[in-house]
Amino acid sequence: MLSAVGKRRRTRVTARLLPQVIAAQDTSSVMAITSLGDNVYVLRWFARQLEVYDTVSFTHRRNVEVPGLGNSWGLAACDHHNYLYVSDSNHDRLHRVDPSGR
Repeated sequence: MLSAVGKRRRTRVTARLLPQVIAAQDTSSVMAITSLGDNVYVLRWFARQLEVYDTVSFTHRRNVEVPGLGNSWGLAACDHHNYLYVSDSNHDRLHRVDPSGR
């Protein structure tokens, strides 16, 4: 940032540590993460399901199965329609998932 006299001011950036972390359910790499409502959704490498965690406590709540899911690299949430969208690179398609698991 430039001051009125043209000199650059230094700003200090302080890292904030997360108070909690999500413990791994297995050793698979995390491919994508999103949140919707009071849940955090985690997609892991070669998983056919989404792990669901509480947004406050980060405790594991349940898993949501995604039938027919191949390799996935992406996960998105839409709070307007209340759906999750999971990419499927094996089958060149996008899965629309009800977050309740129905």
